[in-house]
Amino acid sequence: MSVAEKPTSMCISVQEAAAAAGVSESTIRDMIRAGEWPFARRVGRQIRIHRPSFEHWLAGITDAAS
Repeated sequence: MSVAEKPTSMCISVQEAAAAAGVSESTIRDMIRAGEWPFARRVGRQIRIHRPSFEHWLAGITDAAS
């Protein structure tokens, strides 16, 4: 399976979420700690964010800014 054919993961990292949202990683972590993102979970030492839920949240933020 080539990289182009690789299915997308259902989860993204804090780094990926920060880049997509245009904010810092610490802002993402603060939002998770504050309970604003129920779709984020700690897995071991990592925080994983449910991609479809994040994309829905991001679309709502983008629409509100328009």
